[in-house]
Amino acid sequence: MNEPFVQTKTKLWTIHFVKIMFVGFVIGVSHQIQMTTLPLYAQHIGGSATMAGLTLGIFTISALAFRPLVGVILDRKGRRLVLITGVAVFFAASLSYYFISVIWLLLLLRFIHGVGFSAHSTSTGTIVSDVVPGSRLMEGIGYFGAAITMALAVGPLLGLYLIDRIGISELYLVTAGFSALGLGGAFFINYEKNGNTDIKSNSGPLNNVLKREQKVRFFEKSALKPSLVMFFIALAQGSIISFLPIYAYSKGISNIGIYFTVNAAALMLTRPITGRLADRFGASRIILPGTTLLIIGLAMLPFASSVTFFMVIGFLHGLGYGAVLPVLNAITIKMCPVEHRGSGNATFLSSIDGGYGIGSIFWGVVSQHAGFAAVYLGAAGSVTISLLIYLATLWKANIKGTREVPSQQGETW
Repeated sequence: MNEPFVQTKTKLWTIHFVKIMFVGFVIGVSHQIQMTTLPLYAQHIGGSATMAGLTLGIFTISALAFRPLVGVILDRKGRRLVLITGVAVFFAASLSYYFISVIWLLLLLRFIHGVGFSAHSTSTGTIVSDVVPGSRLMEGIGYFGAAITMALAVGPLLGLYLIDRIGISELYLVTAGFSALGLGGAFFINYEKNGNTDIKSNSGPLNNVLKREQKVRFFEKSALKPSLVMFFIALAQGSIISFLPIYAYSKGISNIGIYFTVNAAALMLTRPITGRLADRFGASRIILPGTTLLIIGLAMLPFASSVTFFMVIGFLHGLGYGAVLPVLNAITIKMCPVEHRGSGNATFLSSIDGGYGIGSIFWGVVSQHAGFAAVYLGAAGSVTISLLIYLATLWKANIKGTREVPSQQGETW
């Protein structure tokens, strides 16, 4: 079997891990600034509110459409090539916003930008799975997720701070600067070629033959179960991303931004800790309380009537989501053959893209016909479905921790 990246030691904080954390963080800051300000920019150049929303939707559609192809290329051509290409496209798109003054060109640019984001985000997640030891996989993914969460906390605040001081067009020169840092960092991701690292690289004629003989998989079958669980969680998450500010405003609460601040703080607290606990005690012992917190938080939203109430819900939701996402991602990677990690990671991330996209549309219809109470009770039901799927398909296989009872696969990573 083709095993291009075999982790042989248990050290987590290697130079490779630090480098991919840096790339993920700076690109994440650039991305979050853009996500926060692009609807304003679309209106600034003459687009309607509908067009402003479409700038976000077309980005997600593009990322979702290209993820399967990105996964195949990751497995057949290597991680570094895809990472550099994706970040280069991301940088070029970020810089191009400064020169755009027509709405249809902005939509075209968003589609191209989505391709770069798809390549970047899929490759960074796969690289993390390569460079962290199998016995600490969930912990490593948790720390990487914490870096992305930090970008989520920094990006919107920085974007909104700068937009009034340097102008909305000039703001995208700043995002291009962050992207340039990420591109520079990507060129130093060289573990595939470095034979003196903790990660062995199988190169040469035999490995090339094996790569040619690999069956192309746009969707990795072994990743479908955790991806299905994640889809229903992302479907519920779509109700938060798209409609929480509108719902809070309907309740007379204008400073709902504090919800997202508390939520990000809980995510930062949870991700590294739960990853370590999952490695030691088993993923199932994290998934159950994590999904339970999500269900409770969503079910409480119809009854929220004050900023404090929303802050409590935001904290619970952050704890739950911060626990579930990295653990499910690690389960996906562990279930995939090493030569199909790229496709497996792409399948998992596609389930998130699909859940967010479908959720934004579905919950919009529900809110229009049944109100926001039905939206959030329905979202709680969606997470309940995800938990039932997990219990039926993955619970027993993920009770034991990899540190206490290492599997044969875990020992070879």
